Amino acid sequence: MNFKLFKSRFVDKKVVFFLIISILLFIISFLILKSNLLYDSANYIDSYIRYYTNEYLGGDFSKLIVNNSFMIFIENEVMKLVSAPYIYCLISQQNIYMIYVLILPLLLFYLIFEKLYDEIHNGMVRIKVLKIGLKKYIFSTLVYNCLFAGIISVIPKIIYYTFLCMFYSGNYSQSHVLTNIIDYDLLNVFLNYNPIHLVIMDFIGSFMLGVFVALLTMMVVLICQKKVNTYFGFIFSLLAITIIATIVNNYSKKLIIAPLLLWSSVFKVLMTSFGLNVSLLYLLLSTLIITLLLGIIAYIIFRKRIVKYL
Repeated sequence: MNFKLFKSRFVDKKVVFFLIISILLFIISFLILKSNLLYDSANYIDSYIRYYTNEYLGGDFSKLIVNNSFMIFIENEVMKLVSAPYIYCLISQQNIYMIYVLILPLLLFYLIFEKLYDEIHNGMVRIKVLKIGLKKYIFSTLVYNCLFAGIISVIPKIIYYTFLCMFYSGNYSQSHVLTNIIDYDLLNVFLNYNPIHLVIMDFIGSFMLGVFVALLTMMVVLICQKKVNTYFGFIFSLLAITIIATIVNNYSKKLIIAPLLLWSSVFKVLMTSFGLNVSLLYLLLSTLIITLLLGIIAYIIFRKRIVKYL
């Protein structure tokens, strides 16, 4: 794999444009949340002060003033009420986030399809196979596109979380949480799992989603010879796999098919009716296993179909 060529793909205008738009969508989501966060935080602190006053000062608010200064002990957990992991979790319930969810697989498909289709049909594949060998060409092409798609999928989220950590605590409160601004199902997820582990798992899930889209794209490109058929084949395959996985999971009431390959957020996965019954380790292992199986299928299809173009 040519690492110079690999790095050059990330400065492609389409890739840069997508990354900028994605990061802007995340920041806009944060700005929409910000006013509600401030309002709910103020109300929570007000309730906390009232509780403190009633519990320890007999309800006399004047005792909070000592030497013309406002004196009150606020535990460290309250100071972590609004944290970077908490705000990051909230993005999954934003409608504007769905724009990112819809754009991501389509853009990944286009970027991989555009290069691979031209390479196969303009005869360049013959030159590469003669130069490095068939097995090495197939393996390097699969790894190259999977890494490219995975990295592009996760970069906006990592940048967004880094942005949040610049202004908010990276630690989260284990005993205080804002409940008015968060959906009930998402609140259960936040309370049942370590939020930092959720953020890491969401990064991994986004990376694996990119790998999944890359593998699916390459298989469709090799099976469908015409460009129009490739477009429809990809969309149909993505919808079909999503529907089948949803039906299986709903009827079995167990997380049999790893939805991280289909959904762009670990929070959406865990917010389902069966989500809280599984561990993050199970999600990770099931995702890796299905990705490996899909990779093997892609390799077999690649090996059989690429011979036609040599």
